[in-house]
Order: sequence, then C-alpha cells, then structure tokens
Amino acid sequence: MFSLLQRLKARFPGPGGIREMMHLALPMIAATASDGIMIFTDRLFLAQLSSAQMNAALGGGVMVQTLMFFFIGLTGYSTALVAQYLGAQQKRMSPVVTTQAILISLVAAPLIMLAQPLGKWLIHLSEIPAE
Repeated sequence: MFSLLQRLKARFPGPGGIREMMHLALPMIAATASDGIMIFTDRLFLAQLSSAQMNAALGGGVMVQTLMFFFIGLTGYSTALVAQYLGAQQKRMSPVVTTQAILISLVAAPLIMLAQPLGKWLIHLSEIPAE
C-alpha cells in the first residue's frame, strides 16, 4: 500500500502526470455528471405530475439515446485520434479526423430523424401502459 502511494505521488506532478490529466478530465467528468443529475431531476419532477408523463418521458428518452449513442460514440473517437496524432507530431492529420467527425455528424442527423418511425414502432411494441 505504501509503495502505491509513493508511485502516485511520483506521478502526480510534471508533464503527463495525474495533475495534468485531472486538469483535462475534470471538465468532462463534471459535464457527464451534470447530464445525469439533469436527467434525474427531470424524472423527479415528472414523477410528481403523473405516471403517464413519466412513462412517456422514460420511453422517449431511452429511444432517443438508443438512436444517438452509436453516432456519439463514433464521433467521440475523433478526440482520441486527434490527441494521438498531436502526440505523434502528425499535426496535419488532426484536421482530417475533425472533418471526418463533422461529416459523420452531418450524415447522422438525418439518419436519426429517418429512424423516428422505427423508434415509435419499438415504443408501441414495448406496450408501456399509458397510465
């Protein structure tokens, strides 16, 4: 246990250390946590209104997330690729990856909209009661 603490202390300062990583990661952690808190708060308020509204929001929210997460994950990899290219001193490749991610997102938006009937059909198929 003591050697683990010593290794952590040794890796904390300096370039590429834990401090630098946390400086970059904390805003992303806060954004992800606030998204979860916002969804929880929305569901809490909907639960106070009625179960029908809660069921509608839950089913609709899950369907939207299902349709979007593939593309969010796909474009999210662009940040790792850009970071890898920058770290490997191949800076000319970073705009290529960024452009590809933007193009994927431009193609994804209409595809998600076209998938709405599929989402409605799946919600209908799940037979979630209105009340």
